[in-house]
Amino acid sequence: MMNMRRLSLPSMDFSALKNRIDWVKAGKVVTFGLLAAAAVMIIFYARNIDWNAVARALKSYSAREIAFAGALTACSFLTYSCFDLFGRHYTGYELRTARVMLITAISYAFNLTLGSIVGAAGMRLRLYQQIGVKAGDVGRIILISVGINWLGYALVAGVLFVAGLIQLPPDWEVNARTLPILGWALIAVVASYIGASIFYGDRGFTVRGREVCLPKTGAAVLQLVLASCNWMIMGGVLYCLMQQKVTYALTLAVVMVSSVAGIISRIPGGIGVLEAVSIAILAPQLTEARVLAGVLAYRAIYYLAPLVLATGGFLALQAADRGQAASAAE
Repeated sequence: MMNMRRLSLPSMDFSALKNRIDWVKAGKVVTFGLLAAAAVMIIFYARNIDWNAVARALKSYSAREIAFAGALTACSFLTYSCFDLFGRHYTGYELRTARVMLITAISYAFNLTLGSIVGAAGMRLRLYQQIGVKAGDVGRIILISVGINWLGYALVAGVLFVAGLIQLPPDWEVNARTLPILGWALIAVVASYIGASIFYGDRGFTVRGREVCLPKTGAAVLQLVLASCNWMIMGGVLYCLMQQKVTYALTLAVVMVSSVAGIISRIPGGIGVLEAVSIAILAPQLTEARVLAGVLAYRAIYYLAPLVLATGGFLALQAADRGQAASAAE
Protein backbone atom coordinates (compact mmCIF):
# COMPACT_ATOMS: atom_id res chain seq x y z
CA MET A 1 0.00 0.00 0.00
CA MET A 2 1.26 3.44 -0.91
CA ASN A 3 2.29 5.58 2.05
CA MET A 4 -0.18 8.36 2.74
CA ARG A 5 0.90 11.74 3.97
CA ARG A 6 0.31 12.41 7.65
CA LEU A 7 -2.26 15.10 8.26
CA SER A 8 -2.26 17.23 11.37
CA LEU A 9 -5.55 16.92 13.21
CA PRO A 10 -6.44 17.92 16.74
CA SER A 11 -5.69 14.97 18.99
CA MET A 12 -6.57 13.80 22.46
CA ASP A 13 -3.67 14.11 24.89
CA PHE A 14 -3.71 10.65 26.47
CA SER A 15 -0.51 11.28 28.41
CA ALA A 16 -2.17 14.22 30.15
CA LEU A 17 -5.29 12.14 30.73
CA LYS A 18 -3.28 9.45 32.46
CA ASN A 19 -1.81 12.02 34.85
CA ARG A 20 -5.17 13.37 35.95
CA ILE A 21 -5.64 10.74 38.63
CA ASP A 22 -7.78 12.93 40.84
CA TRP A 23 -10.05 13.82 37.91
CA VAL A 24 -10.48 10.16 37.01
CA LYS A 25 -11.27 9.24 40.60
CA ALA A 26 -13.79 12.06 40.82
CA GLY A 27 -15.37 10.89 37.57
CA LYS A 28 -15.68 7.37 38.94
CA VAL A 29 -17.31 8.65 42.12
CA VAL A 30 -19.83 10.68 40.10
CA THR A 31 -20.52 7.73 37.80
CA PHE A 32 -21.09 5.31 40.66
CA GLY A 33 -23.29 7.90 42.36
CA LEU A 34 -25.41 8.28 39.24
CA LEU A 35 -25.60 4.50 38.86
CA ALA A 36 -26.72 4.17 42.48
CA ALA A 37 -29.36 6.86 42.03
CA ALA A 38 -30.55 5.23 38.81
CA ALA A 39 -30.70 1.84 40.55
CA VAL A 40 -32.83 3.28 43.35
CA MET A 41 -35.23 4.90 40.89
CA ILE A 42 -35.45 1.75 38.79
CA ILE A 43 -36.17 -0.41 41.84
CA PHE A 44 -38.81 2.06 43.03
CA TYR A 45 -40.43 2.19 39.61
CA ALA A 46 -40.15 -1.58 39.04
CA ARG A 47 -42.38 -2.26 42.03
CA ASN A 48 -45.33 -0.84 40.09
CA ILE A 49 -44.73 -2.79 36.87
CA ASP A 50 -46.79 -5.82 35.90
CA TRP A 51 -43.85 -8.12 35.27
CA ASN A 52 -46.15 -11.00 34.33
CA ALA A 53 -47.42 -8.88 31.43
CA VAL A 54 -43.82 -8.04 30.48
CA ALA A 55 -42.95 -11.75 30.51
CA ARG A 56 -45.92 -12.55 28.29
CA ALA A 57 -44.86 -9.83 25.87
CA LEU A 58 -41.32 -11.22 25.76
CA LYS A 59 -42.64 -14.71 25.05
CA SER A 60 -44.66 -13.35 22.13
CA TYR A 61 -41.54 -12.85 20.03
CA SER A 62 -41.11 -15.31 17.21
CA ALA A 63 -37.73 -16.78 16.24
CA ARG A 64 -38.01 -14.86 12.99
CA GLU A 65 -38.35 -11.51 14.79
CA ILE A 66 -35.36 -12.24 17.02
CA ALA A 67 -33.26 -13.38 14.05
CA PHE A 68 -34.19 -10.30 12.03
CA ALA A 69 -33.30 -7.98 14.93
CA GLY A 70 -30.01 -9.84 15.31
CA ALA A 71 -29.25 -9.45 11.60
CA LEU A 72 -29.94 -5.72 11.77
CA THR A 73 -27.65 -5.47 14.79
CA ALA A 74 -24.87 -7.18 12.84
CA CYS A 75 -25.42 -4.72 9.97
CA SER A 76 -25.21 -1.81 12.40
CA PHE A 77 -21.92 -2.99 13.90
CA LEU A 78 -20.50 -3.69 10.45
CA THR A 79 -21.44 -0.16 9.36
CA TYR A 80 -20.01 1.47 12.48
CA SER A 81 -16.78 -0.51 12.17
CA CYS A 82 -16.03 1.37 8.94
CA PHE A 83 -15.70 4.70 10.78
CA ASP A 84 -12.11 4.12 11.95
CA LEU A 85 -11.02 3.37 8.38
CA PHE A 86 -11.25 7.11 7.71
CA GLY A 87 -9.02 7.74 10.72
CA ARG A 88 -6.54 5.18 9.44
CA HIS A 89 -6.41 7.01 6.12
CA TYR A 90 -5.90 10.47 7.59
CA THR A 91 -3.24 9.37 10.08
CA GLY A 92 -1.35 7.53 7.34
CA TYR A 93 -0.96 4.13 9.00
CA GLU A 94 -0.80 0.95 6.92
CA LEU A 95 -3.09 -1.22 9.04
CA ARG A 96 -5.08 -4.21 7.87
CA THR A 97 -8.70 -3.29 7.16
CA ALA A 98 -10.06 -6.32 9.01
CA ARG A 99 -8.03 -5.47 12.12
CA VAL A 100 -9.18 -1.84 12.15
CA MET A 101 -12.83 -2.83 11.71
CA LEU A 102 -12.55 -5.44 14.47
CA ILE A 103 -11.02 -2.91 16.88
CA THR A 104 -13.80 -0.43 16.07
CA ALA A 105 -16.56 -3.00 16.59
CA ILE A 106 -15.07 -4.19 19.90
CA SER A 107 -14.71 -0.61 21.15
CA TYR A 108 -18.27 0.20 20.08
CA ALA A 109 -19.71 -2.76 21.99
CA PHE A 110 -17.84 -1.79 25.16
CA ASN A 111 -18.77 1.86 24.67
CA LEU A 112 -22.50 1.07 24.50
CA THR A 113 -22.53 -0.77 27.82
CA LEU A 114 -19.60 0.58 29.84
CA GLY A 115 -19.29 4.15 28.56
CA SER A 116 -16.93 6.12 26.35
CA ILE A 117 -13.94 6.16 28.72
CA VAL A 118 -13.75 2.36 28.69
CA GLY A 119 -15.00 1.76 25.17
CA ALA A 120 -14.32 4.62 22.78
CA ALA A 121 -11.05 5.65 24.44
CA GLY A 122 -9.70 2.86 26.64
CA MET A 123 -10.22 -0.11 24.33
CA ARG A 124 -9.05 1.73 21.23
CA LEU A 125 -5.95 3.03 23.00
CA ARG A 126 -4.95 -0.44 24.15
CA LEU A 127 -5.72 -2.27 20.91
CA TYR A 128 -4.23 0.31 18.57
CA GLN A 129 -1.05 0.76 20.59
CA GLN A 130 -0.50 -3.00 20.41
CA ILE A 131 -0.15 -2.68 16.63
CA GLY A 132 2.14 0.33 16.72
CA VAL A 133 -0.22 3.33 16.61
CA LYS A 134 0.95 6.26 18.72
CA ALA A 135 -1.34 7.55 21.47
CA GLY A 136 -1.78 10.93 19.79
CA ASP A 137 -2.82 9.26 16.55
CA VAL A 138 -5.27 7.06 18.43
CA GLY A 139 -6.80 10.30 19.65
CA ARG A 140 -7.12 11.51 16.08
CA ILE A 141 -8.81 8.28 15.02
CA ILE A 142 -11.27 8.56 17.90
CA LEU A 143 -11.98 12.20 17.10
CA ILE A 144 -12.72 11.39 13.45
CA SER A 145 -14.93 8.41 14.35
CA VAL A 146 -16.92 10.36 16.93
CA GLY A 147 -17.32 13.26 14.50
CA ILE A 148 -18.63 10.97 11.76
CA ASN A 149 -21.13 9.38 14.14
CA TRP A 150 -22.61 12.67 15.31
CA LEU A 151 -22.70 14.22 11.86
CA GLY A 152 -24.87 11.29 10.82
CA TYR A 153 -26.99 11.90 13.91
CA ALA A 154 -27.40 15.56 12.94
CA LEU A 155 -28.53 14.65 9.43
CA VAL A 156 -31.08 12.03 10.48
CA ALA A 157 -32.42 14.04 13.40
CA GLY A 158 -32.59 17.19 11.29
CA VAL A 159 -34.68 15.49 8.61
CA LEU A 160 -36.94 13.93 11.25
CA PHE A 161 -37.58 17.23 12.99
CA VAL A 162 -38.06 19.32 9.85
CA ALA A 163 -40.42 16.79 8.28
CA GLY A 164 -42.56 16.69 11.44
CA LEU A 165 -42.45 12.91 11.55
CA ILE A 166 -42.37 12.62 15.34
CA GLN A 167 -44.59 13.85 18.14
CA LEU A 168 -42.87 14.31 21.48
CA PRO A 169 -44.80 14.27 24.78
CA PRO A 170 -46.63 17.60 25.28
CA ASP A 171 -45.01 18.23 28.69
CA TRP A 172 -41.49 18.25 27.22
CA GLU A 173 -39.77 21.61 26.82
CA VAL A 174 -39.04 20.85 23.15
CA ASN A 175 -42.39 21.20 21.38
CA ALA A 176 -43.76 21.06 17.84
CA ARG A 177 -42.74 24.67 17.15
CA THR A 178 -39.13 24.39 18.25
CA LEU A 179 -38.41 20.99 16.68
CA PRO A 180 -38.31 22.27 13.06
CA ILE A 181 -35.99 25.11 14.14
CA LEU A 182 -33.69 22.60 15.80
CA GLY A 183 -33.93 20.40 12.73
CA TRP A 184 -32.87 23.19 10.36
CA ALA A 185 -29.97 24.04 12.67
CA LEU A 186 -28.76 20.43 12.56
CA ILE A 187 -29.09 20.31 8.78
CA ALA A 188 -27.13 23.58 8.57
CA VAL A 189 -24.27 21.94 10.51
CA VAL A 190 -24.20 19.06 8.03
CA ALA A 191 -24.40 21.43 5.05
CA SER A 192 -21.51 23.46 6.49
CA TYR A 193 -19.41 20.32 6.76
CA ILE A 194 -20.10 19.36 3.15
CA GLY A 195 -19.45 22.95 2.04
CA ALA A 196 -16.16 23.04 3.91
CA SER A 197 -15.12 19.75 2.33
CA ILE A 198 -15.82 21.22 -1.11
CA PHE A 199 -13.60 24.27 -0.53
CA TYR A 200 -10.99 22.86 1.85
CA GLY A 201 -11.15 19.10 1.27
CA ASP A 202 -7.75 17.41 1.64
CA ARG A 203 -6.02 20.81 1.87
CA GLY A 204 -6.64 21.93 5.41
CA PHE A 205 -7.03 25.20 7.27
CA THR A 206 -5.94 26.57 10.63
CA VAL A 207 -8.16 26.94 13.69
CA ARG A 208 -6.56 28.45 16.82
CA GLY A 209 -3.12 27.49 15.66
CA ARG A 210 -4.05 23.92 14.74
CA GLU A 211 -4.18 22.63 11.21
CA VAL A 212 -7.49 20.88 10.49
CA CYS A 213 -7.72 18.72 7.38
CA LEU A 214 -11.13 17.80 5.99
CA PRO A 215 -11.84 14.92 3.62
CA LYS A 216 -12.65 15.39 -0.03
CA THR A 217 -16.33 15.83 -0.85
CA GLY A 218 -16.83 12.21 -1.91
CA ALA A 219 -15.36 10.91 1.35
CA ALA A 220 -17.43 13.39 3.40
CA VAL A 221 -20.62 12.23 1.69
CA LEU A 222 -19.67 8.59 2.28
CA GLN A 223 -19.13 9.35 5.98
CA LEU A 224 -22.59 10.89 6.22
CA VAL A 225 -24.20 7.97 4.39
CA LEU A 226 -22.56 5.38 6.66
CA ALA A 227 -23.33 7.24 9.89
CA SER A 228 -26.92 8.02 8.88
CA CYS A 229 -27.50 4.40 7.90
CA ASN A 230 -26.19 3.24 11.26
CA TRP A 231 -28.62 5.43 13.19
CA MET A 232 -31.50 4.33 10.97
CA ILE A 233 -30.59 0.67 11.41
CA MET A 234 -30.59 1.15 15.19
CA GLY A 235 -34.09 2.56 14.92
CA GLY A 236 -34.99 -0.43 12.77
CA VAL A 237 -33.87 -2.88 15.47
CA LEU A 238 -36.17 -1.27 18.03
CA TYR A 239 -38.98 -1.03 15.45
CA CYS A 240 -38.72 -4.75 14.85
CA LEU A 241 -38.78 -5.48 18.59
CA MET A 242 -41.83 -3.27 19.07
CA GLN A 243 -43.39 -5.67 16.55
CA GLN A 244 -44.16 -2.81 14.17
CA LYS A 245 -47.01 -1.61 16.39
CA VAL A 246 -45.75 1.98 16.30
CA THR A 247 -44.29 4.01 13.44
CA TYR A 248 -40.65 3.58 12.52
CA ALA A 249 -40.14 7.34 12.99
CA LEU A 250 -41.11 7.02 16.66
CA THR A 251 -38.72 4.16 17.38
CA LEU A 252 -35.96 6.08 15.60
CA ALA A 253 -36.79 9.10 17.75
CA VAL A 254 -36.52 6.95 20.89
CA VAL A 255 -33.05 5.75 19.92
CA MET A 256 -31.82 9.23 19.08
CA VAL A 257 -33.31 11.07 22.05
CA SER A 258 -32.14 8.41 24.51
CA SER A 259 -28.61 8.53 23.07
CA VAL A 260 -28.30 12.24 23.85
CA ALA A 261 -30.04 11.85 27.21
CA GLY A 262 -27.67 9.02 28.11
CA ILE A 263 -24.64 11.22 27.39
CA ILE A 264 -26.07 14.06 29.45
CA SER A 265 -26.84 11.74 32.37
CA ARG A 266 -23.35 10.17 32.17
CA ILE A 267 -24.82 6.81 33.15
CA PRO A 268 -22.96 3.98 31.34
CA GLY A 269 -25.27 2.15 28.96
CA GLY A 270 -27.97 4.73 29.59
CA ILE A 271 -29.41 2.45 32.28
CA GLY A 272 -32.95 3.64 32.97
CA VAL A 273 -32.67 6.42 30.39
CA LEU A 274 -33.65 4.32 27.37
CA GLU A 275 -36.53 2.84 29.33
CA ALA A 276 -37.82 6.23 30.49
CA VAL A 277 -37.60 7.79 27.01
CA SER A 278 -39.26 4.75 25.43
CA ILE A 279 -42.19 4.87 27.82
CA ALA A 280 -42.59 8.64 27.44
CA ILE A 281 -42.69 8.49 23.63
CA LEU A 282 -44.30 5.10 22.97
CA ALA A 283 -46.59 4.49 25.95
CA PRO A 284 -49.45 6.58 24.48
CA GLN A 285 -49.71 3.95 21.74
CA LEU A 286 -48.52 0.81 23.55
CA THR A 287 -48.86 -0.62 27.04
CA GLU A 288 -45.94 -0.14 29.40
CA ALA A 289 -45.45 -3.92 29.46
CA ARG A 290 -45.11 -4.03 25.68
CA VAL A 291 -42.69 -1.09 25.66
CA LEU A 292 -40.52 -2.53 28.44
CA ALA A 293 -40.46 -5.93 26.75
CA GLY A 294 -39.24 -4.28 23.55
CA VAL A 295 -36.56 -2.30 25.38
CA LEU A 296 -35.35 -5.35 27.31
CA ALA A 297 -35.12 -7.34 24.09
CA TYR A 298 -33.30 -4.41 22.46
CA ARG A 299 -30.77 -4.29 25.27
CA ALA A 300 -30.20 -8.04 25.07
CA ILE A 301 -29.74 -8.07 21.29
CA TYR A 302 -28.02 -4.73 20.63
CA TYR A 303 -26.04 -4.26 23.87
CA LEU A 304 -25.39 -7.53 25.73
CA ALA A 305 -24.93 -10.02 22.89
CA PRO A 306 -22.37 -7.81 21.10
CA LEU A 307 -20.60 -7.21 24.42
CA VAL A 308 -20.18 -10.96 24.92
CA LEU A 309 -18.85 -11.35 21.38
CA ALA A 310 -16.60 -8.30 21.79
CA THR A 311 -15.14 -9.72 25.00
CA GLY A 312 -14.31 -12.92 23.15
CA GLY A 313 -12.82 -10.91 20.28
CA PHE A 314 -10.73 -8.81 22.66
CA LEU A 315 -9.34 -11.90 24.41
CA ALA A 316 -8.62 -13.52 21.05
CA LEU A 317 -6.67 -10.46 19.88
CA GLN A 318 -4.70 -10.40 23.14
CA ALA A 319 -3.81 -14.08 22.79
CA ALA A 320 -2.85 -13.68 19.12
CA ASP A 321 -0.63 -10.66 19.85
CA ARG A 322 1.08 -12.46 22.73
CA GLY A 323 1.69 -15.43 20.47
CA GLN A 324 3.23 -13.25 17.77
CA ALA A 325 5.40 -11.46 20.34
CA ALA A 326 6.62 -14.79 21.71
CA SER A 327 7.40 -16.07 18.20
CA ALA A 328 9.31 -12.89 17.37
CA ALA A 329 11.35 -13.18 20.56
CA GLU A 330 12.51 -16.73 19.77
